[in-house]
Amino acid sequence: MGIFGHVLGLITQKAERRERIIQQRNLKRTRRMTMSKKRSEEYLRQRENGFNLSGVHQDRLPQYNALLDRNLRHHFESRPLQSHLNELGLIDQRGRIVDLDKQKSKLFIIDQEFKLAEEVERRKQREEEELRRRVQMKRHDALQNARQREKLQQLKEEKKIAREIIQASKGYSSASKLPKSR
Repeated sequence: MGIFGHVLGLITQKAERRERIIQQRNLKRTRRMTMSKKRSEEYLRQRENGFNLSGVHQDRLPQYNALLDRNLRHHFESRPLQSHLNELGLIDQRGRIVDLDKQKSKLFIIDQEFKLAEEVERRKQREEEELRRRVQMKRHDALQNARQREKLQQLKEEKKIAREIIQASKGYSSASKLPKSR
């Protein structure tokens, strides 16, 4: 084995030791990151809870509408942007800003009218289907009655023919019993 084997053994031990150190560093780093993340979240939560607005006005900030901002008027006057805003329903054909709250109530009313119209249409279709079904039932019943009458008529005719045959055979047999005239 000699010196070469001894040097090779030292190199492998050194590589293994280096690998263990790297693994330990990575483990410490991940622990530190998770701990620091937890600590930072906790720290931020504490800061947020400690934030005090008692000296500041408690009113809500007014809602900002960029379409009403006079400093952005030039931006919104461009034709492509106006056509896009028109497609979105934020402005009308003339370029005036649409009040969405008023439009919502109008849309709600229109939506309700559509729902009512659809319900009326469904009810009308149901009534038409019921009427169609009743007409079909009456036609079917009339057809069945006609078939029964036809069968009954046919049976009567067959019975009548059978009676006539019987009568004829009786008449024939009685005629054969009569004395023959010469």
